[in-house]
Amino acid sequence: MTILTLLFACANDIEGANPGECTDRADNDQDSYFDCADSDCWGSPDCADEGDTDTDADSDSDADSDSDADTDADADADADTPVGENWAQLTLNYRLEWEFTLPVTGLSDCTQTYSGGGSQSSVDGKGPVFDGTWKMNDSDCNAALDTTVWTHSSGDALHRIDLSADGKTWTGWSAYSEEKNDPEWFINGFTETLPAAGIPVIHRQDEPVPDVSGLILHHRVEIELSE
Repeated sequence: MTILTLLFACANDIEGANPGECTDRADNDQDSYFDCADSDCWGSPDCADEGDTDTDADSDSDADSDSDADTDADADADADTPVGENWAQLTLNYRLEWEFTLPVTGLSDCTQTYSGGGSQSSVDGKGPVFDGTWKMNDSDCNAALDTTVWTHSSGDALHRIDLSADGKTWTGWSAYSEEKNDPEWFINGFTETLPAAGIPVIHRQDEPVPDVSGLILHHRVEIELSE
């Protein structure tokens, strides 16, 4: 069994089997249907508001009490700009520490570091999206681990940062090898509040890996946004 098989599986038999899968923009069960478009997610609370579920007394499709078509409470007709749309660039630093608390033949505690950048590529219904490239800078790991996250044979690989709809929180990071289809590695389901531009935002996550006795991964993902 390869190390990659033992680690996070990016696809499940059922979309929505794990928290956050109905909103992570990934085809987790690889049936060509994503998130709320997949029938497996139709019963999820994340997909309950796909239609117009506002309960206000006016005739527009938002949830405020005025007669315009935006979601604020004034009488203009604009769609207020999310905070995240003010940011155009980002830098990325990622540190992954492998901790084997029980002896594993041929493997030992080690650290990998990565870096990259990117720019805002789109703003969809869920919020601003930043796309860019990243690469491994350093590793003191066993060769079997060096390609578990970093899968590109040469040059830069691809990654994506997602912000919330209002642009005020960072909600996920996905890493790809070459093509923008299913991510090879992703960290989703968290929220980190974004401070002023130019101040790094850090997400840390520790987790044991199923079926690998004694292995814990320590993630430290840091982004910095700028105008």
